[in-house]
Amino acid sequence: MADVTQDCAICLETLKTPKVLPCSHLFCEVCISEYIISTANKPGQKTYNCPVCRVEIEINNPTSHNSTWVHDLPTAEGCQKKYTNRPTMQNKQQCYPCERSENVLIDATVWCSNCGEALCQKCCDLHRRFRTTTTHKTFPITTTTNEDFTFLAETNEFCSKHETKPLDVYCIDHSVPCCVVCLTVNHRTCEVKCIEELNDVKAENIELFLTELEDVRCTLSKLIKLKAKNKESLKLSFQTIEKDAISTTTNLKKRMDDLCQEFIKNSSLMQDDLLSELDNVIKQAQEHALLLDNLASRLKTVNSFGSRSQTLIAKQNIKLELAKKETNVKSLLSENQVIEVSSDFKEILEALTKMEMLGKISISKDTIKISDKYNKQSNNLFKPNHVQLETVSLKLRSILEDTKKNFMCGVCLTSEKCVLVCSAGQCEIINIRTNQIVTSVFFKQVSKPKRICYDKSSEHLYVTCHSSRVICCEIKEDSIKQIQSHLFEGSSICGIDMFDTKFYIMSNNVLQTPDMQNPIVFMKTDASGVSDDLAVDKESGRLAVSILHSKSVRFTTFQERIFRSNVTCKMTPVALAFGPDGILFVAENNCSISVISKNEQKLRPLIENLEKLKKVSDIWTDKESNALFVCGKNYVEIYDIHW
Repeated sequence: MADVTQDCAICLETLKTPKVLPCSHLFCEVCISEYIISTANKPGQKTYNCPVCRVEIEINNPTSHNSTWVHDLPTAEGCQKKYTNRPTMQNKQQCYPCERSENVLIDATVWCSNCGEALCQKCCDLHRRFRTTTTHKTFPITTTTNEDFTFLAETNEFCSKHETKPLDVYCIDHSVPCCVVCLTVNHRTCEVKCIEELNDVKAENIELFLTELEDVRCTLSKLIKLKAKNKESLKLSFQTIEKDAISTTTNLKKRMDDLCQEFIKNSSLMQDDLLSELDNVIKQAQEHALLLDNLASRLKTVNSFGSRSQTLIAKQNIKLELAKKETNVKSLLSENQVIEVSSDFKEILEALTKMEMLGKISISKDTIKISDKYNKQSNNLFKPNHVQLETVSLKLRSILEDTKKNFMCGVCLTSEKCVLVCSAGQCEIINIRTNQIVTSVFFKQVSKPKRICYDKSSEHLYVTCHSSRVICCEIKEDSIKQIQSHLFEGSSICGIDMFDTKFYIMSNNVLQTPDMQNPIVFMKTDASGVSDDLAVDKESGRLAVSILHSKSVRFTTFQERIFRSNVTCKMTPVALAFGPDGILFVAENNCSISVISKNEQKLRPLIENLEKLKKVSDIWTDKESNALFVCGKNYVEIYDIHW
């Protein structure tokens, strides 16, 4: 077995990630890799010599690049075991030099960030005496956790391209640290500073940053306590509501029982009254019928056995008697009503059946104002890192497909759901992961939809058309409601976007505010040609406008209101969308995607040909998932944004 306790023969320091050659000589992985790259540089070379004994080493894969040859070398297992079995920070940390040289375990007191080792007090004192280590930075172990040391060890201060060169300078133009080799090759014309001279690494600025972190942490702690308290109060409120629901149901049942008894009682009384009324009519009719029978019998007897005079007198007497009963008889004969009864139980039951809930639970959310100090800190702390245009790339994530639809525009509701509008006016909420339709409605007044915009705070959705009409609707619980149509100034609306909780619509080079009843002109552009699309950067308030049948993209801000810069694309832009850190994605009419830098000075192609789409209708971004969406006929292509 190789002697894994020796130092590297190249850097003469303690072995780090030791690699062993077939001749048993050990080297740091970085050192031997740099040696191989610098010596095995002849075309077709398949061997290299050991730096110590000069024995010839043959490589396993002759077709691989020399930068990968080091990966074929075995790792010195003994050395790896020696360093990986050290105690963790959950227990006591041991002094590395004492353990390595004297094989004794002594509690360490400091950590050297330059050496990446824990030291006891004695070794720390010796560490400070030597010229090569006197400037090394040490930290008390008692104040730092193992995760901090891990983070410290993983924070590489050496160049990723030239692994033996430290990062000494900082390129202001590209916002990246670099070594002297990178400075000479790639940053000769850039503005650079020594890292030690940067304001970001000054003690007072570090302390200020740590103070901001602590302030935000304290604010988050207060928020946690507030939400925890709110959580408990919500539990109590829902318990009270549940008890009220049970109590209400019990009271309703009791009241229903009381109403039922009262109804039955009233029904019985009503029945008695109606039956008594009918019995009275029947009795009177029977009496009059009996009287008529008697009178008829008398007249028949007189007519059969008496004289004509008697018959006349008897008839006149009967008429006199009937005259007395005329009013009563006529009243009875006009009584032709049939009494029927019914109830409205069916309607009441239908109304109860239509009830979806016993009651409605109202939710009110009061916004807690965060101090201006916290807003400023959050803007500084959580602002994304500067995006370098050279490193921006797009990687296809997934494709939504429907061969029967022509997708014209879309917008994300969340990282998992988006709204798509088709050429026929069909508006759908789509689950991005499952490609399933959640909700679908049809906009009758939509003709050739152009762009779409969504405000999460108000849950309002706006859809523009290739006309002066704008459709406004509301999205509640995955349903599209209250669809309204509005007309705006101008014959054609090109784009729509929002800034500072307000919608803005570009129509015939006129930017209008979102008051649907009385649209207000916010800005008239001086662009030569007709505006075709509009995009707004919510962070900086920058506007980008493309010109119809032109290769230009023009920029301005809400403060300036005058177009101050112009970027010319290779082809005609058809859609615009701002991405992270103010970069602008541009879809061109040749089905390619490009990106424009934040300073509006550079344009860089990203995709020459899309995966499925042959023509782009619209593009938009989702900041939550760092994704770019590209839609057109039959497809929506989703790309992850990397930088």
